[in-house]
Amino acid sequence: MHYVLLCVQPKLLRDSLRQRLSRQPHLTVVGEVDEEIDLLLAIRATEATLVIHSWPSETMPAMYSHLFAEYPGIAILGLAPQGEHLWYCEQRVVQTHVNANGLETLLSNLPGNNTQSVRIGA
Repeated sequence: MHYVLLCVQPKLLRDSLRQRLSRQPHLTVVGEVDEEIDLLLAIRATEATLVIHSWPSETMPAMYSHLFAEYPGIAILGLAPQGEHLWYCEQRVVQTHVNANGLETLLSNLPGNNTQSVRIGA
């Protein structure tokens, strides 16, 4: 089971994502923030295990090192602004590129959902 904190812009993408997440029985949205600066406190307040965050480029945002330092068990799913690319990171800082058509597969195969892990995209 993952407890999900959303920090996704634009709002239309966040609303669509929230609807898709509601169809995943092993994922529960526990909070939403508009600004990434609020992530550290929001993770603590919600006990989130997965952050889904707008990722503005192909480089991992520097602030993730702070999230991993403070919350070693956290996982981060980064979304490109138009939803065309996805990246999944864990503390070991693994970056995997997945095309947007793989979102449902990626969400259903996140670690912690009691299913077998699969490699998605390349």
